[in-house]
Amino acid sequence: MGEKEKIKELISALGENESEVVESASESLIEIGSPAIEELILALLDENYRIRAYAASTLGKIGEAKAVNSIVTSLSDENGFVREMAATALGQLGDPRAVEPLLNALGDDTRYDVREISAWALGQLGDPRAVEPLLNALGDEDIAVQDASLNALMQFGERALRPLISALSDTNALVRGGAARVLGEIKNRQAIDFLLDQLEDRDSYAKNTAILALAQIRDERAVDPIISLLDDPDDLVRVNAAKALGRLGNHRAIEPLVARLEEPHADVRTAAKEALKNLGYRIE
Repeated sequence: MGEKEKIKELISALGENESEVVESASESLIEIGSPAIEELILALLDENYRIRAYAASTLGKIGEAKAVNSIVTSLSDENGFVREMAATALGQLGDPRAVEPLLNALGDDTRYDVREISAWALGQLGDPRAVEPLLNALGDEDIAVQDASLNALMQFGERALRPLISALSDTNALVRGGAARVLGEIKNRQAIDFLLDQLEDRDSYAKNTAILALAQIRDERAVDPIISLLDDPDDLVRVNAAKALGRLGNHRAIEPLVARLEEPHADVRTAAKEALKNLGYRIE
């Protein structure tokens, strides 16, 4: 059997239902590499959606740039699984030509898994055009898309600082909270004053993420505002305030935390005890 016939046979195997068969065929095609590219590109148009999907996946793993435009076309495939595999492949290829199509998929695709993978792929590509759309996607109706967008924004780090700070004023609480979470990971002190303002947020998620972000950044300016939250009516806010004070490590928090040991809510008492231990306070 000639190489071309072997390639076609392997591509046909990509349409099988047994995962072991598909994986083996894909690995063999990856080993063949460049000589398989043209047939794999043609396979993106196959009538079998599984062949189309795994052809896209295999092309992404081979890493051939000339396949980008064809895989971009697969982002509009009628089958959601094919679109998902195409988005994955584009993230692996890392070609800037994929940015706009992936942004469209992130914003418009009806399937959450395609939006999720598009967010991941945009994080891999690292193009600054993706920052604002990823911030908007923090407010997606699906939590998997929110998390993927959050993780993608973390890939940008300091490059996303200004848009992230601006997002703390977004009308969507999910966006405000997600932005705070990323800022906590970045740990840039330029965000402190804005996160302190978010401690006044009426939304529990947005307020709690600001508390936790300030604890990660560990700036002294956060100590007194977070101490005041030990009296917040929201149980979760009090829990996170106690945890944050344990991380911030300032002894001004000891007396207010001791007072929380009489708290009726068990989780708050537990958080206060752990915080006091972190501060070196011995509980009798």
